[in-house]
Amino acid sequence: MEPDREKISLPLNIGIIVKGLPPWTMGGNPREALQIAAALYSGGMKATIICFSPSPQSFKEFKVVPMKPIPYLPRLADVMAVPQVFTTLVQAVRRLKIDLLLAFSADSSEGLATPLASKITRRPCIVRTTGGDILVSAQKYPFLVLPSLTLCHVVVPISEHMRNLILQYLPQIRAQKIQIIPIAVDTNFFSPRRDGSNVREMYGLEDAFTILTVTRLVKRKGVDYLLMSMRDILQEDSKAKLLVVGDGPEREALMALATYLNITKSVVFENYVSDHLLPEYYAACDVFVLPSIIDERGETEAFGKVLAEALACERPVVGTRVGGIPSIVRDGETGFLVEQRQPKALAEAIIKLKNDPEISRRMAKHGRTIVIEKYDCRKVMEQWINLFRGLSIQQESR
Repeated sequence: MEPDREKISLPLNIGIIVKGLPPWTMGGNPREALQIAAALYSGGMKATIICFSPSPQSFKEFKVVPMKPIPYLPRLADVMAVPQVFTTLVQAVRRLKIDLLLAFSADSSEGLATPLASKITRRPCIVRTTGGDILVSAQKYPFLVLPSLTLCHVVVPISEHMRNLILQYLPQIRAQKIQIIPIAVDTNFFSPRRDGSNVREMYGLEDAFTILTVTRLVKRKGVDYLLMSMRDILQEDSKAKLLVVGDGPEREALMALATYLNITKSVVFENYVSDHLLPEYYAACDVFVLPSIIDERGETEAFGKVLAEALACERPVVGTRVGGIPSIVRDGETGFLVEQRQPKALAEAIIKLKNDPEISRRMAKHGRTIVIEKYDCRKVMEQWINLFRGLSIQQESR
């Protein structure tokens, strides 16, 4: 008999295990961990974050259990850190009465240690797969991800593309064990009501047709192909501008490529923009582009959250047909999809949007509608909370 929901001890305390938190660790996983923790707090639950950080930073909403970073060997860091994460987890579960564990990334020390701690402490365990753990490790090093995905109770990929890869490369994982929950977008924060005039004025873009990309400057983001597409775009409109927001190891090489292409006057590199200003950058552009590729390691775009954010701001978008991008960009409906590593195809799609403002406007409006339906923060966080409650009910019934 299923137990009465009213008899389940609440509030639940969810242990969230992630590599680190801002400002010490940046990236999608830390941001999503904080987002889920905040949603739990507003939903009347508790959250405890276990992470590597140099100090026990306190948040109003939830508790942080820090692990002191240890200088492990770079290539073996995740495997070597498993005992430390495991020990910290078991102690935290017992001391803080954690009811359920959520680990980020199946091939990290967190993803490897959490299911083991789950077995010892008899707490349900969820593993969130977010990118390289499935795009690379599941294909090339399945022994790194199989233990965590086999031992956990639920696997939560961020897209249909990721789910399909799990089933393809790890047939040992049952389809019933997989539940897709996308990355959430705050559609009130990323909104067409935002004003981009200050950004346009700051970079001298007032009268220019402006193309924007917001991304880490690494190979798999394909920014070099977007730079190469500017030659054709500038033949169509000599005043067009490209604004590249982001930093990374490819920054100098990309700036050198812009010089080689003789387009430096038409390209602006901005290495850092705080999260709270990003909507103004989306509002400042005429088209947003994410030109991702599949790199030599086989890694690519698992989701493409920036595309969803741009669509939420009612900006037309162009993306490449790789990874999870087609799940966000519906070709011809919410934007254009082109093949990877094709500068001319990128240029043609961008020029098409420039020359047909009505299509641009219609795609952007439809795109925001889709983002609200599928990725709105409140709806996605409700999926997480329902998953937590469902697992706790199952646990109580045993």
